[in-house]
Amino acid sequence: MFRLRHGFAAALMAALLLPVGLLALAPDAAGARSEDSILQATEAPLLAATPRPGAVLFRDDFHTHSGRWVVSDDEHGVIAYRSGALHVTVPASGGNLWSVPDFSVPLGDYRLEVLAALREGGPETEFGLVLDYVDETRFDAWVVSPRGRWRWLRWQDGEWHDLTPGDAAPFEVQIGVGVLRLRADVMADATELYVNGFQVGTLSLVRDPGDRLGVIALAGERAATIAFDDVVLTNLAGRGRGR
Repeated sequence: MFRLRHGFAAALMAALLLPVGLLALAPDAAGARSEDSILQATEAPLLAATPRPGAVLFRDDFHTHSGRWVVSDDEHGVIAYRSGALHVTVPASGGNLWSVPDFSVPLGDYRLEVLAALREGGPETEFGLVLDYVDETRFDAWVVSPRGRWRWLRWQDGEWHDLTPGDAAPFEVQIGVGVLRLRADVMADATELYVNGFQVGTLSLVRDPGDRLGVIALAGERAATIAFDDVVLTNLAGRGRGR
């Protein structure tokens, strides 16, 4: 079930303006990128390069309208199945929108992966994973921006709390690559974060493990549209550090 929250603090968005190249979506021959091909170009090699130890607990490639994810179309934003992906469109002025499917399982250590393509948005756009979803009042989110910035946010009692480590470094964004594979290995003693197979950060936080997960998009001054594809949840039992 998705929830809507608006009024994301402008001060947080200001921190995103880093001197790193913007993520660019290459146009097709007609001058616009084909919706049918956006996620296909890099899907196979990225999947092959990402080993998944343990049992797959949940998977959705969005090639069929499974009905597991809530769809909507109103003044708060749009969530829609389109061209084999889940599209999340968020209005401007700091809106944000998340979607959590009707899947739940007691989560210990796990890996969550998704392909994410920026379709529309400015440099302040953020998008990523909903993790340890307890309910609509408490969950964590790992989000990245087109400038290569990443943040760890916690939604609690109607407010965002930025828990990003002070030494979090931006990751390199390759110009012309329009799809990012985001991966979070969430374990009892550490959470490891990966973009396109490269580790970009590690956190040690007190977890409040939930039994659900999902995706999220946050807009700034411009409206944002993100296409999410190939969500995979894998059991990582026993992989934690020192085990």
